[in-house]
Order: sequence, then C-alpha cells, then structure tokens
Amino acid sequence: VCPVLKVPYDLTSNKITDRTFNLDRFIPNLGYTKENCVVMSSLANRIKSNATTEQVCRVGAWMKRQQNKKNKSLTS
Repeated sequence: VCPVLKVPYDLTSNKITDRTFNLDRFIPNLGYTKENCVVMSSLANRIKSNATTEQVCRVGAWMKRQQNKKNKSLTS
C-alpha cells in the first residue's frame, strides 16, 4: 500500500500506472540510500516530483477550498 495515498499497489500490470510502485529519493542529491528512499505509488511520486513541499501544500489547500465551495453550492 502506498504510504502517501493509501492505495494498494497494482502488481499485475506490465505498464506504469498511477498504482505502480516507484522507489523515490526524498532528497535527490543524497542518492539511493536506505535513509533517503521510500517506495510510493507512481501517482504520488509524480505529484511531488516537480514541486517543493510548500508548493504541494499550497495546491492541496487550494483544492480543499475549491471543493468546499463546490460542496456549499450543491447543498444551498
């Protein structure tokens, strides 16, 4: 199970999918060491691959605000 998104890995596909597992380096400059690596889903890895922690958090906060607005408009 992906420790980030809590989805089970797809171990049956021969193609890379959102649920394929990846070995990710948290700090790329430190290389593939036990302390610096984690297995996560391809989707989680892509989400974090080109952004800083702050950027990912800002996108997540914005998405929550948009969802809350949508939910409020649906219940009004």
